[in-house]
Amino acid sequence: MNPLPVVVGGGGRKAGKTELVCAIVRALPQMHWTAVKVSHPHSGAGWSMAEEFNGSGRADTSRYLLAGAARAYWVQAAAGDLPAAAGAIREAIRGRNAIIESNAIVDFLDPGLYLMVLGGEGEPKESARRRMDRVDAFVRWDAAGGEWLGKPLFGAARGAPLPAPLLRWIVQFAGRNATDTDRRPSDSQE
Repeated sequence: MNPLPVVVGGGGRKAGKTELVCAIVRALPQMHWTAVKVSHPHSGAGWSMAEEFNGSGRADTSRYLLAGAARAYWVQAAAGDLPAAAGAIREAIRGRNAIIESNAIVDFLDPGLYLMVLGGEGEPKESARRRMDRVDAFVRWDAAGGEWLGKPLFGAARGAPLPAPLLRWIVQFAGRNATDTDRRPSDSQE
């Protein structure tokens, strides 16, 4: 069985997506995460994928390694080239527990769990608004939990351990089989 990836997207710029990826990696080291950052160049076409080996730098992929990821990749793909890049990502994460920082990737990879970080600068990104109906749960930094758009909203404190209910969701979904259709845990597991 191939584990399905956890995808972390953001509602706005600077919402704290990388911070959440690092917090998950740090909280669940037994998962031996492969972490992937997907970004979109402002111009040009094509795509590239590079593995990060420097765990002491300031790049997001370095931060993944510093948090404890077993492997980290940076994928740059123009919008029209994301399907091809998704194929390479699929190969890189095959058989591994993966966490991917991207909203757009959910159009090409079926996530085991799709989390969206709310907040950030300005209005919600169009890429986030278009995909909110596919999100399994929302996370908001330095806020209380609850429900938003009929889905769980987990509050988390920056710099503190992630809340246990959020970690249970992640663990439950991280290794689900692609044929599973029930993507939400029962109330007794929240």
